[in-house]
Amino acid sequence: MKFILPVFTNEPPQEEVISLKGENYFNLVKRVERLEAENAKLREENAELKRCLGLNSTNSSKPPSSDPPSMKYPRRTSTGRRPGKQEGAKGHRRLFLEPTEIIDHRPKMCRHCGIDIPPDIPVSGSYQRRQQVEIPPIKPIVTEHHYHSIHCPKCGKLIARKEVEMASTRQEQVIAEIHVVPLGTETASLSHYVAACLDILKAAEDITYQLTAMGTIVQGPLDRILELAREMHESPFTMGVKRVATTIYIDDRRDKLITIEGKIKAVLSKS
Repeated sequence: MKFILPVFTNEPPQEEVISLKGENYFNLVKRVERLEAENAKLREENAELKRCLGLNSTNSSKPPSSDPPSMKYPRRTSTGRRPGKQEGAKGHRRLFLEPTEIIDHRPKMCRHCGIDIPPDIPVSGSYQRRQQVEIPPIKPIVTEHHYHSIHCPKCGKLIARKEVEMASTRQEQVIAEIHVVPLGTETASLSHYVAACLDILKAAEDITYQLTAMGTIVQGPLDRILELAREMHESPFTMGVKRVATTIYIDDRRDKLITIEGKIKAVLSKS
């Protein structure tokens, strides 16, 4: 491969033929591109450093204590106005509230001659208003609930009101074990897929969950658990997986309330 490059001298223009191998040419092109990229990056860093060096308390949020001793502050241009509120400016004051109680204060002694002023002398009619605002103490509202017990007219057993309320919610609480297994992944590790499914359970405030080495146990309403299981099943697909196998094992007991902690304690108490 031959390249004809112009040679600039004092003499009339002439051409010099340079022979290069194709491999060397492409290497030089890559090197030039790399050097141009490094040069652009260095230019950006240099511009950022210059900007940081030019920051001070007058053009940034830096405090004046960070300014160097040689810092010269710009002089303020005098406006000719005196400090404080300007003449003709609109005033602002706190509005008076409707008083709950009015207390009259009368002078008891003349500050000019020093005599005592009798209380039967009428006031002049002018007075100054000063209000004192106080927040009353907070009074708590206490509601006491009494749960009564009665004997069942059919079986004769004693039933408490609280037990009836708990029995009505037992059908809504189930325990489920969920296994979400992505298939055909690039690596053997599945921890990042499990972490994504766990984030879905962390965002749900109406369920209780427990992560184990082989699956995740969830406690809560059945409809809510099935909804979360679907979201967990869809999570690996959003991460590029083409096939997912999900297994759900549900423990739904209708005669008593069951919890994750209660099932574990029941087993440990018998071991």
